[in-house]
Amino acid sequence: MVAAFWIALVCAWIAYMYFTKNNKAVDLPGPGGLPFVGCLFQLDKRFHLILYKYAEKYGKAVYFKIFNEHFVTINDAKMGKELFSMDQLSGRPVFDAFLLYEGEKLGVVNSEGQLWETHRRFTLRQLRDFGFGKNTMEMLIMDEVNDFAERIKNAKGAPVGEIKKLLSLAVVNSLWTIVSGKRYSQDDANLKAISNSLDRALSASADTGGIVFFMPWLRYIMPEYTGYAATRRAFEQLRAFVEDSVKEHQKTFKPDVIRDFIDVYLKEMHSVTDPKSTFYGKEGGTDTTSTTLAWAILYLATHPEVQKKLQAEISSITADSRDVSVADRSSMPYSQATIEEVFRMSSILPNGVQHQVLTDVTFQGTLLPKGTMVSMNAFYIHYDPALWDEPAKFKPERFLVDNGKAFKKSDHVVPFSIGKRHCLGESLARDTIFLFLTNIVKNFNVECDPSNPNPTLEPAIGFTLNPQEYSVIFKVRGKV
Repeated sequence: MVAAFWIALVCAWIAYMYFTKNNKAVDLPGPGGLPFVGCLFQLDKRFHLILYKYAEKYGKAVYFKIFNEHFVTINDAKMGKELFSMDQLSGRPVFDAFLLYEGEKLGVVNSEGQLWETHRRFTLRQLRDFGFGKNTMEMLIMDEVNDFAERIKNAKGAPVGEIKKLLSLAVVNSLWTIVSGKRYSQDDANLKAISNSLDRALSASADTGGIVFFMPWLRYIMPEYTGYAATRRAFEQLRAFVEDSVKEHQKTFKPDVIRDFIDVYLKEMHSVTDPKSTFYGKEGGTDTTSTTLAWAILYLATHPEVQKKLQAEISSITADSRDVSVADRSSMPYSQATIEEVFRMSSILPNGVQHQVLTDVTFQGTLLPKGTMVSMNAFYIHYDPALWDEPAKFKPERFLVDNGKAFKKSDHVVPFSIGKRHCLGESLARDTIFLFLTNIVKNFNVECDPSNPNPTLEPAIGFTLNPQEYSVIFKVRGKV
């Protein structure tokens, strides 16, 4: 009886979606699908590989449906840049992860239209004042680099595991110091609890391929199986942590004495009357930054010849007598090329972040109806054999010109997306990755754990493509 009820409920929901939502198809090639469910049964949690095959078969732009949601994936960076520069493509889908758990389209990530423009301008302006591109930010990052170096040095040559978790705590700390003016110990119980909770949430949702974002009603039927319950708990824990910090700031807040980013937000909140102008947000790029660094360490451990070239360049710049700084970057083409190759190979956001068409729009003769979900297939672009020689090989030299003396950035490497909604934290992320990676390999040789001399480079599947768990040995090269 109960089973029959749920089956009837699901059928009713499918019928409702089918007959009430915009049912305009997009006139682009694609895999077709079954009535009502579309391509649902063609997909699994290795979504990026399915979309790669679609790109190979159907070309630069691919259309498919899941239930009554319309999806277009763009498999060409030039096309993506043109498309995502259009105002009509600046929306966010209603099943976006943050919206599903927060209930409203607020914040820099999820807001749209004028609200998004306001958030973006405000956030960029204030982040510049509190660190973007300034010496203060570099000092905060280097504090965490040095703390990380001490931790791995204390391992005394023993294998170090859970690399991403160590890096996550360090990256979060550098950002949180700007936000709240407070630096936490990486052994802080609160910080560790939140990190572990978020890891469990991402793992639980990834195990089912993020199905709750395509069928959000499943969160009411199977909250644990879909990962919704774990993610909800993690978000609530994170919310409480942030709100406690805000309350502490409110006790001593003075509009004419701005100490950090929370004070800036409090001042702005006092000056606006529109409730939709709320400057309260929790989004950040800490996970993607730490994931990129975890991949970088793994690639260097498995490619010692690249590591040696990187160390030689660093020595030529610093004479092994000082830390690498952001100011050195323009004189370090091989380091820049190595990081660019890490971005390409890791492709940690393989399908980017979904955009939603806000109003019917025609692009290159094709109508994209309002509500269509559009994303860029970064994984395909990064591995397109028409663009890259031996795309599966880690080769920083592909980004070097003038006999290796100069770095040339490629328009076909898109780790931060492109267009109007490209990642506003790109500058901060690039600085963090550069400072961590160069200063780590300046001071340590990174080697594979002898018990696993050939760790896999296949990713662990999730919302981001993480390296599978691995251990490495950090051998001190000189004075740390």
